[in-house]
Amino acid sequence: MSTPEDPSPLESFEVVAHGEDSWYLLAQGDARYLDVRCSRGAGEWSVLVELDPSERALLDTRGPDHLDRLARKISASSPGVDPDSPCTPRDVKAQRSAEVSAAVRRWWARQEG
Repeated sequence: MSTPEDPSPLESFEVVAHGEDSWYLLAQGDARYLDVRCSRGAGEWSVLVELDPSERALLDTRGPDHLDRLARKISASSPGVDPDSPCTPRDVKAQRSAEVSAAVRRWWARQEG
């Protein structure tokens, strides 16, 4: 079992906010990541982007309502499908999928428990 000072990689992410069926805000140390559910037609996927300083500032001043708008903007840009999307190069889901999935499972277990 890991200690708070030395979390295992799968425990390093924590869900800190959730938008109904559309996004999760995750924290890893001081970094904040937005996991956004995207869909086009019958296809569905998610992308994970680290919030940049301006997005963090808006989150700090406007709260989670800002994340609803940001998630819609990210989803509308078709990251992961459109190589020209400004969010495609920011998508780190492939590198962080296991950590994010573990954090979301822990979060849901707390909600149900």
